[in-house]
Amino acid sequence: MKIINLEGVIGPEATAADIRKELPKGSERVRLDINSPGGDVFEAFAIYNALKDYPGKVTARVCGLAASAAADIFFGADEREMYTHSAVMYHRAWTFAYGNAEELRSEADILNSLDEIRIKDFERITGKTRDEAMAEFTNETWLIGSGKVLEKGISVRVVDSEEGGIPVTEPEARKRVAEAKKTLTGIRKKENQRGAALQKIAALAREKKDAPAQAVADNSQVEGDEKMDLKAFLEKNPGAESEILALAKTKIGPVVEEAVKAESDRIQGILALAGVRFSDDVKQALSGGITPEKYAVNALTKQRETEASLKEGNGLRPGYVAQTPGEQTKGAADKINAVTEASLKALIGELRGGL
Repeated sequence: MKIINLEGVIGPEATAADIRKELPKGSERVRLDINSPGGDVFEAFAIYNALKDYPGKVTARVCGLAASAAADIFFGADEREMYTHSAVMYHRAWTFAYGNAEELRSEADILNSLDEIRIKDFERITGKTRDEAMAEFTNETWLIGSGKVLEKGISVRVVDSEEGGIPVTEPEARKRVAEAKKTLTGIRKKENQRGAALQKIAALAREKKDAPAQAVADNSQVEGDEKMDLKAFLEKNPGAESEILALAKTKIGPVVEEAVKAESDRIQGILALAGVRFSDDVKQALSGGITPEKYAVNALTKQRETEASLKEGNGLRPGYVAQTPGEQTKGAADKINAVTEASLKALIGELRGGL
């Protein structure tokens, strides 16, 4: 028998992908050990469905707590087990939402639909009517200990052993569920804040798009009969600048960098296939998005530095090789000229390859 652990908050800490990875390839019997305060109902649905798709028999065992969405998974198993020192809690679905009256009504309708699905297994394993089951979910039912679970008519086998059975008290269980709600609420708040910021930016973009063409050309906006420049617009909308800059940094910047890198890789690949060789300087110029003009300046600067390094204490100026016998011998002059000529050829090769 394969034992799979479902622990922590469903969604942030326990996922359907984790469970699927653990499921055997064949139809070996599986025991799902649950110790979870619940979590995201849709992720719980995914876990539920993964277990339903599994061809073998699945037994869900409560080893500590099966609350909220974790209770749905417990109720949906082929068989149920629990320790005497464990707990089950079930309630109606909840969420964190914002918006107008119609949007909130829509959220409420979604929650009602979720509850209609979730109580089906509870009705099946207890034999209770829909109204009875819905009443227990509405009242948020806490069942501390296997005795309470059996009293509610939930079919379950009690398994006690020294190695299992984590003692659970109602205050501890309620605390874990509250922490799970706090975690999920924080995630939902961040998603809502991000969505609100994007909506504001979209609204600003629409305002700019709807403004007359002349106003856009003049970097200003028309409001009624009054012409408003960008500075006045930002003063009237103090949060707009930071939101636009943040969007540009997080959305536009990475896209530009990725595009530059992709184009650099494309050029280097073509040149390599053509048998063209180029130095590390050229590669850096391509990958860094440097313009031909900037590269030429850098190359000439490097050439000047190379010429300067050729001085051997004989008063030579960069770019000039003295020929007077009193300044240096012809052999030394030929040596320096040869080095300078080689470096110039290298420069020409780089410029041809990079430009």
